[in-house]
Amino acid sequence: MKALRLLFVVAVLLSISACSATVATPTPTVAIIPLPNNAAPSVSNSAIARTAAAVTPRATTPASATPSATPTRVLKVPLEAILPQPTATPTVVPLAAPPVVVAPLPSGRLVMQLASGGDIVVVNADGSSLTRLTTGLDPAWSPDGRQIAFTRWSEPQGIYVMNADGSNLRMVYQINGAKSPTWSPDGSKIAFTWKYRSVQRTDRHGNPIGVPNDFWRISVVDVATGNKTDVPMDPDQKAFTPDWGPDGRLVYKGMRGLWITDLAGPPVKLTDNPLDESPAWSPDGQRIVFMSKLQDHRDVLVINADGSGRVQLTASPPDISKKPVNNVSPLWTPDGKSIAFLTDRDSDWHVYIMNIDGSNQRRLLDVSVAYDFAAERVFDWTK
Repeated sequence: MKALRLLFVVAVLLSISACSATVATPTPTVAIIPLPNNAAPSVSNSAIARTAAAVTPRATTPASATPSATPTRVLKVPLEAILPQPTATPTVVPLAAPPVVVAPLPSGRLVMQLASGGDIVVVNADGSSLTRLTTGLDPAWSPDGRQIAFTRWSEPQGIYVMNADGSNLRMVYQINGAKSPTWSPDGSKIAFTWKYRSVQRTDRHGNPIGVPNDFWRISVVDVATGNKTDVPMDPDQKAFTPDWGPDGRLVYKGMRGLWITDLAGPPVKLTDNPLDESPAWSPDGQRIVFMSKLQDHRDVLVINADGSGRVQLTASPPDISKKPVNNVSPLWTPDGKSIAFLTDRDSDWHVYIMNIDGSNQRRLLDVSVAYDFAAERVFDWTK
């Protein structure tokens, strides 16, 4: 009986062993990338074998399986390593377009002296209709643009006025050594500077030494009557290049900077720089443009009517190997939107124009003029 039981247990065990031999262990999902037979693998065969053994459990191979004559080499890697991965779309930010500077078209007319005491001409702001009128110094338009004032140092010397076309030329006041006429806002008077005294130094023998010390003052003449009135002076007793503002005040160059005054006085100092000169009011009376000597050249600056906000608008090239550029004799255009000035940046002197912040500087006229650094006004602009 015991022998029968032992035989039954052995038979059961043999049956279980046979079933286990026919069941293959499932293989995990991997991507199989065949390598061409003529391609050089990037890893050695032994490394591939070790990798395959590490990721693939051993399966029981049926005895009847016939091995291939040329085994296929494969590299098994996870699917996520070869499938394309989603990428973020880059955000394209368009570049901002540079600001476009649109220069206002010039309008109106200019009156110019081609040289001190030389020809006085009128020309449209676009360069057309250049016409010679007469000869003289420092021409200036009346507020209504119908008349032009100027001075002459040729006989007979004095203050002259003519119509805009050169007709009706007449002297309104006879005086020697007058310069820089400027009209009152109502057009009834003309202010100007003139040399009222000259002192010559001499040695103990009475021989002159050096140049004379000239003294200049501002006077006003009534155009209709020819009556002259002297304007109160600052303590230095010297005044140059006056300009009559829209509020009735005069701005001028003194020995120690710019000054502001009216017919009653007294003058009030605007700047402390003795190199500031040739001031000109803006049409609204809020700002004053002028020139100043900076080392070896002159540039154009602007300041508020109360003396604040001093800003330089032009500059000479920083290259010291080049000749310094001078920018002189500035004035406002009639609409107050631009500033005109004289410059020698093109070798000869020409009239240039720029925005009131100093940008967009360009030549206005091709007319060449002379400038002698003698407090010349050179040109004026009317509507």
